[in-house]
Amino acid sequence: MNPVPMSPRAVDLEDEVAHRLAEARWRKLKAKGWSIRRDWDRHDPVKPVGSGSWLAVHTRGIDHLSRWVHRATGRGVYVSEPYTDAFDLADVQGYARAHGFEVVVLPSLSLHYPPYSRAVVFWRGDFGIDDLLGERQ
Repeated sequence: MNPVPMSPRAVDLEDEVAHRLAEARWRKLKAKGWSIRRDWDRHDPVKPVGSGSWLAVHTRGIDHLSRWVHRATGRGVYVSEPYTDAFDLADVQGYARAHGFEVVVLPSLSLHYPPYSRAVVFWRGDFGIDDLLGERQ
């Protein structure tokens, strides 16, 4: 069964809602001291292949990449924001753990076209998800 196509006006309204939701979420993260870099670095969970192209085919769930760094502490996390229909939690968790990362899915932190994407957060070490959410001092 094919979904009914949305009218241009409905698409515009949906885009506007997603944009406003992303902006509100970003303001909250920024207020907690986070900055966003639209790249990953050499320590990331997915290594580049060839001439800088990302090898995202290792697992579903690696898409729309960013690195979030806390300004005061310098600590950071890697964030992938796949669309919900391309997302497989078990696949992502297995891949992350095999490469020494912890991973959690936080739909409420997605900035790339919410609510149709999920924030998949990767980190190493004693960093906890409370650090990201700002609930632990």
